[in-house]
Amino acid sequence: MMGEGPPRLPGREEELLLALRRRQRANGAFLATPGWAPLAAGAWAAYALDRAGEVERVRAFHRWAAELIRRAGAERGEAAWLPLGYGPRAVRRAADLPGGRREWVRAGGAVGLWLWTLARHLAAEGAAAVPGRLARPVRQAVDGLLALVEEMEAAEEPPDREAGGGAERAGRAAAWAAVYGGLNAMDRWFAIPPLAARLVDVWRKVQPAFEEVAAGEAPADARAPLLAAGFPFDVVDARGRSFLRLLARQGEEPLGGRQDAPGLALEAWLLACLGRRDEAELRWLRLAEMAPEPEAGLVASALTLLGLRARPGVDGCP
Repeated sequence: MMGEGPPRLPGREEELLLALRRRQRANGAFLATPGWAPLAAGAWAAYALDRAGEVERVRAFHRWAAELIRRAGAERGEAAWLPLGYGPRAVRRAADLPGGRREWVRAGGAVGLWLWTLARHLAAEGAAAVPGRLARPVRQAVDGLLALVEEMEAAEEPPDREAGGGAERAGRAAAWAAVYGGLNAMDRWFAIPPLAARLVDVWRKVQPAFEEVAAGEAPADARAPLLAAGFPFDVVDARGRSFLRLLARQGEEPLGGRQDAPGLALEAWLLACLGRRDEAELRWLRLAEMAPEPEAGLVASALTLLGLRARPGVDGCP
């Protein structure tokens, strides 16, 4: 007998909060598929809980994430970089991994997203420095991302040789946007000498891809994650022509055919922050009809909670 499938997404703030709490384990981690998913999906969940004042749960998640990275370093040497566990000078071997370089970049996006949410958490707590037990793993993650950017400059194929068309280009650029967000946010907490040059390198990866996707034929489900490049990661100008064109294209797509719960929730959060509440509501209504897989549901629930609590011009609208 077949199961009933994933549960539908909750629609109210208290229901979303309860759903996020239920997905968190005692050790601080959030239930998700193996690999980088617990770090990426969990980071969004922790950020949403942070905005809702669930400070102890958020601290538990960040301690878990830092311990995950610390253990990787202890097992594979200080140069090891989570979640794939290769040293920075081994990045050129990413082509030999399952999924190749695409998986390496996606993993980097997960680490960048975690650093971005951690920086927001520390700033909200008024921390003058990264707490002692987090400092070394965080610096390890920062150094790994810097090495990733440097090494992938030589390893990546030119854009016109990349497989997967616009959808693949959008996914890779969205991951690089999270790398940018994490490194940029951590500049407040660490002296990072090569940061300015590395951020320019990442911007050069994201900007042309953004232009291409905004004008190209990738489906709405594939385009949506790239909106994070302008909001909340600030890699591209969220008031610029390309960003507004991409947002307008998303609005022209029939919502009934959309299956990307995290993308819809991200768009709704963005629209709520822009004061376009009616358009956000349409996406929340569509989300209420969906029954996404658990990992996508966790991210969508977190982003929906952020959107429901968002107010234009108020902190919480990055």
